[in-house]
Amino acid sequence: MASLERTDEGLDDDDGPALGLPELAELLEERDAGLSAHGTRVAGYAERIARAMGLPAPVIGRVRVAARLHDLGKVWIARDILDKPGPLSEREWTEVRRHPSLAARVLRASDFHDVATIVVAHHERPDGAGYPAGIPSDETPLEAQIVAVADVYDAMLSERPYAPAHTPDEARDELARVASTQLDANVVEAFLRVIDGPGLPVRAVI
Repeated sequence: MASLERTDEGLDDDDGPALGLPELAELLEERDAGLSAHGTRVAGYAERIARAMGLPAPVIGRVRVAARLHDLGKVWIARDILDKPGPLSEREWTEVRRHPSLAARVLRASDFHDVATIVVAHHERPDGAGYPAGIPSDETPLEAQIVAVADVYDAMLSERPYAPAHTPDEARDELARVASTQLDANVVEAFLRVIDGPGLPVRAVI
C-alpha cells in the first residue's frame, strides 16, 4: 500500500500520494483496529441520517466517506495521548484538536479531496466552542454536522479509556440534551427518528 510518514513532514498538501479509500482505511486499521471499526459504524449512522434528511445520493456518498475517515488524523496523534485513562493536559488537548486538520491535509492529497471540508469541521459546534476553527456550525457544511452527531452517538456507546459506555437510552437522552449547543438540533432530531429499538443496527457500508 501507499504509506505516509507519521509526522507532519509526511502531510504535504501538494505532493502527497493520491490515496484511495482502501489505502486510507488501511492506515486507520494499521494504526488502531478500534478506530477503524468506529469509522465503519459512524459511516452507517451518518448514511441513515443523510437519507432521513432527504439528501441527494451524491451528498449521501460524501457523508459516508467523510464519516468513514473522520478520525484519519488520529494516525498522527501519539498513542499514549489517545489511550490516556485520565484527563488530558492542555498540551495533550491541543495535540488531539489537531486531528481534523491533519486528516483534511491527507484527504486533499487523496482521491477524496472533496470530503476534506467535511472532515475538518466535524468537531465544530453550534455554540462556536468546537475546534479546530471555533466557528458556529451553521458556517460549516451540513455533512459535517451529520458526521458529528453520528460520531458522538457511537463514542458514547463505546467503552473508552476515560469513560464507561452509555446505554443506547442514555446516549439518546444525551444527544437530545446537547442539541443546539454541541450538536445541530435538526440533525439530532433526524437521527432520533431513525433509531429503532434499543439501538441502531449497523452494517459495514463501505
